[in-house]
This record gives sequence, C-alpha cells and structure tokens, in this order.
Amino acid sequence: MMKKENSFDNLLVQSLQEIAKDKEPHLIYEGVQQKLQQERKRAMKTTSKKRIGIATVCCFLLLGLTGFAIGKVTGYFGSAHFMSHQLPTEQELQKELGSVPTLVENFSNGYTFDSYYQGDTSQVDDNNTPIETVPMIDLGYIDKNQNRNGISLTIQPQWKREEPSEADKTEMISGIQINIYEIENKFVPPNYEPTEEEIELQEQGLLNLAFGSDTVEENHSTLLTWQKDNLSYSLLYTGHGEVSAAELLDMAKEIIEK
Repeated sequence: MMKKENSFDNLLVQSLQEIAKDKEPHLIYEGVQQKLQQERKRAMKTTSKKRIGIATVCCFLLLGLTGFAIGKVTGYFGSAHFMSHQLPTEQELQKELGSVPTLVENFSNGYTFDSYYQGDTSQVDDNNTPIETVPMIDLGYIDKNQNRNGISLTIQPQWKREEPSEADKTEMISGIQINIYEIENKFVPPNYEPTEEEIELQEQGLLNLAFGSDTVEENHSTLLTWQKDNLSYSLLYTGHGEVSAAELLDMAKEIIEK
C-alpha cells in the first residue's frame, strides 16, 4: 500500500512542480497521462479528502472534496482526455452530462477559456471496485495578460451517495452555498524529516506533504465547490497566491448568475 501511495506522490509532485513553473496545467496533461498509464490504475486511488482536490491538478479529474457516504465508498478514481480548444456546444453537454451547465468563456478578471477535457470519475471501495461512475467535463482557463497559473472548472452530475466534507469557509451566492477549501502543498526530498508541526498540520488536513522532489518547494491550492441543478461544480487554482479565494468567488458568481 505504501508503494502505491509513494508512486502517486511522485506523479503529484512532478505535475505541481510544472505548474509552479508557470506552465498551463492542461498543456502537460499528455505527459502526466502517459506516466499514469504506466502505473496500475489502482495507484491513483486516494482517501485523503483534502488531497483529492490537489489530485485534480495532477490528473485533471473531477475528484472533488467530498466526504464519504455511509457505505463502502473509500476513494475516487477517474480519467480524462483532451477534446477541443472550443467550448462544448449545448448538444455536446446534454449528451455528456444529461443537462446543460452554465459556462463562461471570458471572466472579468482576465481569465479566458483555453481547453476542454472530457472523461469520467468513479467512487470506489477498498478493493478499488467502482461503486458509481459519472461523466465529467473539465475546462481550463488561462490569463493571457498576466503571468498567473491556470484555473480549472470541473462539472459532473451529483453523486447519488455523498456527504460534503466540512469546508474551511462557506459563502452564499444567489442562494447557493459555496464551499471553500484551502491547503498548503509542500514537496520535499525522499529523505526529508517532517517537523512535529508539519505532522500536526497533516493530521489536521492543512498540509499536503509529498515526498519525491529534488528540492523543497511550496505552493497553495484553493478549491471552490457548489451544486446547482443536480450538477456539481469545482473551481480549482494552485499557485503562489496570485489568485485569492475572493477572486475565485467572483468567478463562481459570474458562473452562477450568468
């Protein structure tokens, strides 16, 4: 089991390090996907609620920050593939998701649509057997005017069995609850010895400590989730604070109130 977790950590480290170098996350999808295909699919399973949100950056999946429903759901697994540099049509959305979500092409803060990915995600049990599988789409946004990392918007039908984990903060927009999750990521060499404080932060779900990096690197992830019209939305940013939770909230508001 430890071997699987270390393998997943290594992929996670590499992917987020690329993002830290100001590379658009979706542009490195194919390279990450090739490495993932070399691993057993089971290695991509994760049971850490906080870490699930970070994994969306690595694999470009909708895993979301959700708690586990009463039953045997112990993790999430998924896959996605590039579709187009154009937004999906209403017909495509209806076919893929069973309904038409609200999409924004250009946000007021300068982020614009760049890439469209399509795939699915599954709830799995202890044996990695899928319990429920739903389709999802992932839209990548970039800021062409400023040197800021990309933002990912992922949309999927709601799970039949889920209980949202406790958010760090919540906000209301037009009667819809927005869950806000934030976590610090620290990538360290294999022989790194965590401090007592770091161990405590890990246990509290406030720090994602991943082993396998050549040097110590840190960044921050902010994830917003909400539900509307039987669809689950996730808006994710990972970087060095260039995009605040408040700015992501403004983007969520533009989506909800469009």
